Amino acid sequence: ASATATVPAAFFSGEEIPGIFRRTQLLMGTLLELRCMAGDRAAFDAAADAAFKRVAQLEALWSTWIPTSEVSRLNAADPGAWCTLSPETSALLSRSKALRSASDDGFAIECGPLAELWQRAQREQRLPAATQIAQAREASARGSFEYDVDPARARKHTLSARLDLGAIGKGAALDEVAREFRARGLSRALFDFGGQLLALDGPRPGAGWPVALRDPRPDAVRPLWELELESASLSVSADDQRGLLVAGRRFSHIVDPRSGMPAQILWAACSLARTATDADAWSTATFVLGHEQGAELAARAGVRVLTLNLAGELCASKEFPGQASPP
Repeated sequence: ASATATVPAAFFSGEEIPGIFRRTQLLMGTLLELRCMAGDRAAFDAAADAAFKRVAQLEALWSTWIPTSEVSRLNAADPGAWCTLSPETSALLSRSKALRSASDDGFAIECGPLAELWQRAQREQRLPAATQIAQAREASARGSFEYDVDPARARKHTLSARLDLGAIGKGAALDEVAREFRARGLSRALFDFGGQLLALDGPRPGAGWPVALRDPRPDAVRPLWELELESASLSVSADDQRGLLVAGRRFSHIVDPRSGMPAQILWAACSLARTATDADAWSTATFVLGHEQGAELAARAGVRVLTLNLAGELCASKEFPGQASPP
């Protein structure tokens, strides 16, 4: 993947604020932008350098585009062979397992075989056969991988099993960015990782960061929703910029682990959570599950959601902040 010039799914919509420093770097195939109100430039630069370095370290552990990463080595390992993991990878796999259960399979890092199947279908311009979908579903099942915390290790149980952290890796990296800034006493900050936002304290007492959600529909000219973000992460899964075109038919790039088919319920699903890790996973889960089931399960985890269905109807959790943009 590569960074693009398109407007991200969620974005800072306010005017530039005096005293705010900003830096951007390409990581995990997209842009990571850091905004922070700091006493001096040197303090901000030190935090930004540490944050960028930390995200690069995590990318080297988690990216399936890097053959030497822990996830790539685990995917390439023989069935039954244990692979030693770093504490960071072990913690993320354990959290992902819990999120798959909490979302009733709406979110699943084990769905690598299904993602690969539909990516291959786009390359070959041929719809997968029912038997291929069934085989990929089986390879993506909950029991396809086994995770141990002590010692930190994992193994796969079938040859075709594959992990894909694309729906949680950026969120987990954002939480690490926040730790780097908080450790240096810098708390008035907003981080944007390819359109997923994580806000610490607002730029001023009593005020959050003004942000907006882009309307993913082709004819849209205004934002979909506006809110102030503080002490929370906002993640959006949308069916527009990354859709698949296979044999003349358009499909979402997000595959439903339960059916093996691309999810085709919503235009967009947005989640608001205390951590970026959870927000990242729950926007994907809600996109797969639809508003009713997604909102119910997310609420149990303390996550609020906003969705736009294919009929153009907005649905928001009861306590989702902000409002629809004026016409």
